[in-house]
Amino acid sequence: MKKIFLAAALVFISLGVHAGGRAPQAPAKTQAVTASTANAALNPADFQDMVNRYCITCHNQKAMIPPGAPLFLDMANLKDPSVDTEIWEKVIRKIGVGAMPPQGSSTPGAAELNKFRSSLISALDSAAAKQNSPGRYVIHRLNRTEYANSIRDLVGVDIDVTDLLPSDGGDFGFDNIAAALKTSPLLLERYLTAALQISDLAVGDTEVAPGTASFSISTEVTQNDHVEGLPLGTRGGKIAHYNFPADGEYVLYGRLLRTVAEGYVGVEGHETPYQFIITLDGEQVFSAPVGGKEDHESSAKNIVISREEVDKRMTSPRIPITAGTHDVGFTWVERPTQEQNVWQPPLRDSLEAHNPSGIPRLRTGNIQGPFNVTGISETATRKRLFVCHPTTPAKENPCANEILSTVARRAFRRPVGSTDMEAAMQFYTLARKNGGDFNAGIRAGLARILASPSFIFRTERDDASLPPGAVHRISDLELASRMSFFLWSSIPDDELLNLAISGRLQEPRVLDAQVKRMIADDKSDALMTEFTGQWLQLRNLNKVKPDLLMFPDFDDNLRQSFRRETELLFTSIVRENRSTLNLLDADYTFV
Repeated sequence: MKKIFLAAALVFISLGVHAGGRAPQAPAKTQAVTASTANAALNPADFQDMVNRYCITCHNQKAMIPPGAPLFLDMANLKDPSVDTEIWEKVIRKIGVGAMPPQGSSTPGAAELNKFRSSLISALDSAAAKQNSPGRYVIHRLNRTEYANSIRDLVGVDIDVTDLLPSDGGDFGFDNIAAALKTSPLLLERYLTAALQISDLAVGDTEVAPGTASFSISTEVTQNDHVEGLPLGTRGGKIAHYNFPADGEYVLYGRLLRTVAEGYVGVEGHETPYQFIITLDGEQVFSAPVGGKEDHESSAKNIVISREEVDKRMTSPRIPITAGTHDVGFTWVERPTQEQNVWQPPLRDSLEAHNPSGIPRLRTGNIQGPFNVTGISETATRKRLFVCHPTTPAKENPCANEILSTVARRAFRRPVGSTDMEAAMQFYTLARKNGGDFNAGIRAGLARILASPSFIFRTERDDASLPPGAVHRISDLELASRMSFFLWSSIPDDELLNLAISGRLQEPRVLDAQVKRMIADDKSDALMTEFTGQWLQLRNLNKVKPDLLMFPDFDDNLRQSFRRETELLFTSIVRENRSTLNLLDADYTFV
């Protein structure tokens, strides 16, 4: 964006650490015209008589004006305005917009007020420049998005973090502000539970108990169009990226959307049935007819029995599936869906919650299992995790240390030594003593790493040779973490980490090249979606529910298009290095 975004990124991630003292206020000159040479020579204390006569008569500790947020100018330091920066910045703003003195009150005149205002601006800017403090560094807990992205890049497991961790809340709409990311014993317990589940998914578990994973579809989603990722010639439904814990047999099934009257949508009112299909990695593995004359008559006779019959028909037999991540699709074979009972059917297909007719629509896709487990295949996750394979019992401990230290190096975002690995190896050893095999030991050690404060929290160390609170440059490793979490909302990759370890990351050419590389990487989509979602409050679109009678064609499809259009515009401006003014006057958009 004419170098603006790149420069902002470099400034943000290159700030030093300030361990103590209060953070300085933002320089007031951002709200003011640059003072002239004559005005710059004026001292705010020269205007003390003017302040006493025109300002303090109202703004003092006795008058308490304005109510609720009184301004005490009788106690403010005019000889050194930086002592009361917040107070004098309010004065600067009020004078700048002509709000003070109030209309009808006596005034020293615009010229005198502008001189006073310019002297305040100069004094505050000078004080801020001398202080030159980046502010106090606050320990930063990974928020939900950062945690999920870090897990993905660390062990290759995609998780639904909303099922594992509570909402982070936020400050001014942003959930990545360190001071707003609170921590509690209960939250740390949730991180521990998440670590145990993730380690099972990453390594695999032949002793996992059968369970059911459900993937729901909003009732506001219109399902008459093709869904990206599902085979051509299908419409509606959902694709689930699911990590199967072990080789075994799984049952796949779908459930239809119910109406308020407990009828199933798509079962009644059709002469011929629709074809429900389930796909595995793009290949059809199951199909079943839904609707048609027989279903219509059965539903009219007994809704409960009809629903049980349809549920049973939409459930696959046990299907052998290997461990690892697979794409499971639940969808319908496409066919003309134009209804003939109205002149112009609405675009949204869920206007009437009581009407069981219309095309069939799914409410959930479900995966149940595993049953009859036979082992764990060599998944992509295991290939990444298992950097060695012990061939004899004597080689198991050294191999386990190599596997876990490789993970810990990236998880902790720094080189690790024997002290760092003690806890993880203790968990590995304990799991083996309790009768677990090599996989069980690695699962235990991995869970310990993922629950470690060195992974969950981002910290920066003060230079021991400096006095407390002194400003100093951050290390290359700390810079690498700032860069990766700012641009990727995730941990540094090997290239970035290796440059930091070698001490080359802060070289101007290297730093510039790395920022450009990271922005071009698909992982920077996290910046585009998360930043716009918080900055422009696009996340709040999920709360937008217009009146159906006034806007009958509004559905979740349109809601998501609203958000995606804005994200793509912001992404194009960043990645194509366009002017930031295009946010206001772009002559192009995305549909």
